Amino acid sequence: MAAISRAFCRHASSVSPVSGGKTRCRVRRLAPDIATIYISTSQAAPRRRSRSWRVRAADLAMANAKWRQGATTMLANEILTAFLATADAGRARAFFEGVLGLTFVEENAYLVMFETDSARLNLQKTDVVKPPFGTALGWHVKNLRESVKGLAARGVHFERFEGMAQDDLAIWSPQPGTGVAWFKDPDGNLLSLSQSRA
Repeated sequence: MAAISRAFCRHASSVSPVSGGKTRCRVRRLAPDIATIYISTSQAAPRRRSRSWRVRAADLAMANAKWRQGATTMLANEILTAFLATADAGRARAFFEGVLGLTFVEENAYLVMFETDSARLNLQKTDVVKPPFGTALGWHVKNLRESVKGLAARGVHFERFEGMAQDDLAIWSPQPGTGVAWFKDPDGNLLSLSQSRA
């Protein structure tokens, strides 16, 4: 109980700062598995404030575990930004914006930037592109067959690989209800569409 309470105090002190004062935490043990935790500010603060919680050890342990999980996954709620290279910014923009439908954000001397509902894509301008091995970028889609058909109608060519069982739309399905289809951007970067089980 004591160790968990101290962890709670450290967390409370870190998220409850008060300008001009210090945050103090005090634990009063009422029973082996119950304690009251007091959080207060010092006299140096413009206005002294205090709060208290009566908690059980099990609840406190759960709250502490959730705090630790949040501390170790601090980027989980941030926007993911992917990077690819292009040797022809105009051609690349026409493909990602005009064919794939990404929203163009801006272009500068170094980057061409796009965004989707959940991520951002930056194309780095370079003289020569050396595509990375394997899939460089992919999208998880709700309906793989319809997505493949839609892009094929816009001129996208889907890749076929020797020794891989792909269907009429070049979709490889390692398990029922799943699938992957690959295509390349104008610079040769391998991209994919994938679908998992519902």
